[in-house]
Amino acid sequence: MSVGTCQLALCIELGQVVSVDWRGRAPVTNEAANSHDSQARRHHRCSLLDIMAEGRSPMKSERRSPVKRDRITDVPKTYDGMVTSFIMTLTHRRPEKLKEIQAIMKPESSTLDMFSFLWGLREAHFKLNPDYFASKKSDDSSFIYWRLGNTHLSRKDKDLALKYFNLAIQLAPHPPMVIDDKVISCQVSIKRDDIQEKLEGNPGCHNSEGWGEYVSLAHAYEARSYLLFDLEEYSKCKRDIELVLDLGCPPMIAAKLNHLKAACEERIESPREEVVASPTSSTSSHSRRSESGGSTDSSPHRKPVVEPPLSFKYKCSDPPVLVDHSSAIPAFSSSVGVEYSEDMGRYLVAKKNISHGELVAVEEGYCTAVRLEHVRTYCVVCLKRTLSPLPCPSCSMVVFCSDNCRIQGLANVHWQECPILPTMAELNMGVNPLLALNLFLKNTHTKLREIAPQVIAETRHQPPQLRGFSYEGVYDHTHYRTVYNLVTNKANRGYKDLLSKAMEAFVIVKVLQAGGRYFVDSEGEKFYPTEEDLMFTGALLMHHMMNFGCNSGGIFEVEIIGKEVDKNPIRLYGDGIFPAVSLMNHACYANCVVLSYGKFRVVKATRAIRAGSQLTCQYVDALNGNLMERRARLLPRYFFICHCEACEGNWPEGLQYTTAFNLRCVRCQVLVNANTKKCSQCNLYYHKRATVSGEPHLATYEYNLVRKKVDQALKDYKRAEHRLIKRGEESEADMRTVSNLIELYDDFVELPSYIHVAAQSTYNSMNYKFSCSAYAVEDNNPQCLVS
Repeated sequence: MSVGTCQLALCIELGQVVSVDWRGRAPVTNEAANSHDSQARRHHRCSLLDIMAEGRSPMKSERRSPVKRDRITDVPKTYDGMVTSFIMTLTHRRPEKLKEIQAIMKPESSTLDMFSFLWGLREAHFKLNPDYFASKKSDDSSFIYWRLGNTHLSRKDKDLALKYFNLAIQLAPHPPMVIDDKVISCQVSIKRDDIQEKLEGNPGCHNSEGWGEYVSLAHAYEARSYLLFDLEEYSKCKRDIELVLDLGCPPMIAAKLNHLKAACEERIESPREEVVASPTSSTSSHSRRSESGGSTDSSPHRKPVVEPPLSFKYKCSDPPVLVDHSSAIPAFSSSVGVEYSEDMGRYLVAKKNISHGELVAVEEGYCTAVRLEHVRTYCVVCLKRTLSPLPCPSCSMVVFCSDNCRIQGLANVHWQECPILPTMAELNMGVNPLLALNLFLKNTHTKLREIAPQVIAETRHQPPQLRGFSYEGVYDHTHYRTVYNLVTNKANRGYKDLLSKAMEAFVIVKVLQAGGRYFVDSEGEKFYPTEEDLMFTGALLMHHMMNFGCNSGGIFEVEIIGKEVDKNPIRLYGDGIFPAVSLMNHACYANCVVLSYGKFRVVKATRAIRAGSQLTCQYVDALNGNLMERRARLLPRYFFICHCEACEGNWPEGLQYTTAFNLRCVRCQVLVNANTKKCSQCNLYYHKRATVSGEPHLATYEYNLVRKKVDQALKDYKRAEHRLIKRGEESEADMRTVSNLIELYDDFVELPSYIHVAAQSTYNSMNYKFSCSAYAVEDNNPQCLVS
């Protein structure tokens, strides 16, 4: 047994909380040290690029790494480390190449020319070639986390018990699965039959008598099934029981599990408010009872025992259904169209009036990726949080929420990425390379070689306003052409940025080669890629590394850690490419809100949008930071300076914090005199409701009556806002109160108004909470521990 395994065993005896990396080992360094080292390496890499720009060799003080660390024999090469080594090698050994790099890495050069130049450097192949890793499973690692789960369950800590049972399942050797004629099996790092001697400190092993071949997996599923019953997750409990029975277990355990399965079926068919406790209140498995020497009746119908539940509950809602699709942009409603200008490029406009709260768009991501630090919490296919995940039979990195998602993932993208994800985790390149991998693996090399040249040829002959559209005039977000034609801002990128994108593409091509599952023919047979194949792949990767940087969208959930909704953090756990929603331009004071529903994005109008007005969404929050801070966040990534209403008005400093309001004219939108009830510009009177002469779609209103309505709506809103935001209550009536105030301000009140902005913020916050949220039951719970 390895030293790391013995260290984990010692932690079990001490009762310590143990985190785990993708190999199932305890991390070598803490998170703060890793973050510091990563920032230092990035700073060092940027300084080296600056040295290259000056055309000189680094001074002695500049040659040393900015981070001093103890020498470790098994330290993998990170992406930042490889880049630093590559640049230093060029600077010392081939300084003449520095000027050539600066000459070729410019916006006028094609991605093929830039990538081909980098591929032709022998130093790049020597220094930008990553180490490769495999994710292995082992009975020993699974046993350790199974025992940790039992330890915490005996202490009534169900959060950590569930976490460790999940880890035990992910790390246990898994029987092979056959998906689309592919046999998917795991690499086992330690086979129990091969162990002749046990190292000192070995925590023990599972009781294998009467169990099947995959004893550790069966034990982990069995332990989790009892806990899931206790948590009233009867469908999930039943699934785990069936998996244990399929894997094989002793007759006594099978009888108890069948009894528990019958209890689950009874509760699923006839749910009741009060459910009795499960056998987990004193023990979770026959093996743990054997170790402790005790015996307890495990009948699910015994007397209830009051125990603390999980410290959190979560909700992942299904996205709403868009009924009235646009014929030109199917992801959007028929109320939306697309236009083009030289300054703004393509943008979306309202073809007719859009009311507050109206569903504007529902789009499934073309390609999505869970961030590597969250791959054990969220399903890699649907990107929803999962309480009792199913493992990949081959690797120990990702999880699935259901059998359907697992079959879908293993039949498509995950089967290809499975052997290379451990390497990507060690490289730590960020999320855009993961999205690029997902896109290439989803389309396959054979398909991209067929459709990409066609799309590129279309793009060269189409005007900018038609790029991404088919010849029938449809912007189909499920077609590759829409992703290829997303803006890259290549003309605004300097040589350092372009070199960085070329190096990222270089490393990804190396990883795809090593994975052995991307370069395959139409029959699924592996082949050795030609130079043309590699140049095509690298140039296309470089293109997407540029447009992903400007168009990737975060996938998030709101973590409810207290009653005050506006203070709850947003957890960004994944990213995706949404070609249709990417057509929306930014405004700090946006008229639409974008919500996450797993791999879906949903767009709703936060206030009334008049026909002909542009639809906008926020890249940064208008009320989060001042004008200069917002522009500093926008410019480096999106390459523009915002001139929206909030920026021109210098919000939030320029927005008056007052509840006072004035009514406006329905025709010219200027202030109506409160004394004369007359518009000073168009001379319309507001003594009563009447149709405007010559404009039958407009009507005046009774000034005093409308003012009373707004006053009352404002009072109701303050009470509703306190209940929703400060007390964390969920009330449809209060949400209608918020919407009523927004609609009254949209129709009658002079804008902008602080209350109008605040009400939209309340509406957005509650929509975030209703879409995809993690709810903490305990007010002071710092985080959701199950991961």
